[in-house]
Amino acid sequence: MFTENYRVLFEQYADRHYIKDFQKNHKSNWDKTRKAIVAQLANIDLLFKAGRIPPPIHQSQDRTKEIYKHSFAVAGRKESPKSSGNRVILFVDHNLKTVRILIVYSKNHIGPPNETAKWQQIVKDQYIDIFSNF
Repeated sequence: MFTENYRVLFEQYADRHYIKDFQKNHKSNWDKTRKAIVAQLANIDLLFKAGRIPPPIHQSQDRTKEIYKHSFAVAGRKESPKSSGNRVILFVDHNLKTVRILIVYSKNHIGPPNETAKWQQIVKDQYIDIFSNF
């Protein structure tokens, strides 16, 4: 089965903030992890079909633009993506076939209480153009 790949982009906010901690704490494993995230998300339609990504947190009325929270594990660590506590917040535009990585964080960066409210506030503040779709 052939699927058209999505273009995966790391936003500047994501690069400037929590990714620096991943680079510092995981050194060479971060590069492998980043490449794996890009490879996985380039085929995001297959992840949807396999049920590997939970339902969208936000969805435009026409269902062409969505925001997701997706778990990942750092390469070389023996842990599952879910138990790792590592997350990416994604903006998927199905018309443009793009996945924009808005935030990459661990639960140590954005923890309780109410992790979801915290990252949603970051998206509202940093990505006004995206959040206006919802």
